[in-house]
Amino acid sequence: MRVAAIMLAFVALVLLLRSTALTALSARGVVVDVLALATVVWALKYGGAGGATFGFVLGLAADIDAVHWLGRHALVLTLLGYSIGRLSRTLVRDSARTQLVLFALATVMHQAWTVAFDGRYRRR
Repeated sequence: MRVAAIMLAFVALVLLLRSTALTALSARGVVVDVLALATVVWALKYGGAGGATFGFVLGLAADIDAVHWLGRHALVLTLLGYSIGRLSRTLVRDSARTQLVLFALATVMHQAWTVAFDGRYRRR
């Protein structure tokens, strides 16, 4: 029960950061994918099942917060949370290089998935 409360508070904090503090950075061209970052951090801490659960809850909350298809972020963040959580068993989790590579990989995958479903970049 305590972990669930911490997870919900962390989800709320991530969504708050995404909609307030990080919008000033994105206006200047700096994009920080806080959804992918939070999913990587949670998956490294709690493993595959915890990462998948957190990715799903965070993705669903982000989908409800934004105006687009429901489940777009939830699916990719669930898969990222599970796969990074499973990888965390075999990788050195305390290595800063490993964490940076996982974050970069998660960001690329999340951004590619998001752009694939964005209507602005489709052919006409």
